[in-house]
Amino acid sequence: MRRRPRRYARCTPATGSPSPGSFAAQLRISALDRSPINASAPAFGVGRSWVREWVEHTSELELRIEAPSAEDAVAEATAALGDVLGEPDDEPVTRELQVEGGDPGALLAAWLEELIFLAEQDLLIPQEARGVSVGEGVVRGQLVARRGRPSHLVKAVTYHRLALERGETGWRATVVLDV
Repeated sequence: MRRRPRRYARCTPATGSPSPGSFAAQLRISALDRSPINASAPAFGVGRSWVREWVEHTSELELRIEAPSAEDAVAEATAALGDVLGEPDDEPVTRELQVEGGDPGALLAAWLEELIFLAEQDLLIPQEARGVSVGEGVVRGQLVARRGRPSHLVKAVTYHRLALERGETGWRATVVLDV
């Protein structure tokens, strides 16, 4: 199974380029600023349908996503978490998931917390989410994951700066992972 290319991913710490040994550098995601294809790319989120940006802080990774819909933002967050957790070893496994929360941000946090739990307990590294549905107080979808040993530990999803909200050009998600 091929993974969707992450052409619009950016992995830079808040202070500039990632240092060679930093967590952000270990993700091996090309920075938009250095890509000749995107040399004239507009500012974060302008004129694009998908954007994913990692910002590294001390013992935290902040994920910022822009997507056309809330469902696409949840699916992109799933793939992003899989990138952090590492490369899987085994055949794909699918699981139906459903989580509940009070507001869209809490729903995103609950979804990611469930994925972290599955990575720790069942050694499932998320690859993608299919058929995601974000409703009133519930997110449903099918997780496609592969077994493997997570190479990075994500301790928790924090509620600091947590958001999943409609913007002018689509949906914006911000989530901070405690690593």
